[in-house]
Amino acid sequence: LEAHDYFQQAAKMDYPAAFLYLALLYKIGGLIGSKNEMEYQIWIKKTAEYFDWFVLQAKNGDAQSLNDLGECYYHGCKQPRNTTRAIEYF
Repeated sequence: LEAHDYFQQAAKMDYPAAFLYLALLYKIGGLIGSKNEMEYQIWIKKTAEYFDWFVLQAKNGDAQSLNDLGECYYHGCKQPRNTTRAIEYF
């Protein structure tokens, strides 16, 4: 639950990666309670608003940024889900 609280704080400061991580926590479930599809949808839509930010961060070649962009493609942020493209970034 501690990570969830930190991601919530970061989201309040409009840190795009926090939106993605919150979406994943609610999609996976178990880490913060049971799955919550409604919360997942809220956070994944917020993540989609910052898709270009994720692309820009990945251009730097940072491993975490590349993985985050892969998650965006996998979950269909701003475009239809694209597992082939996601695998390129994982």
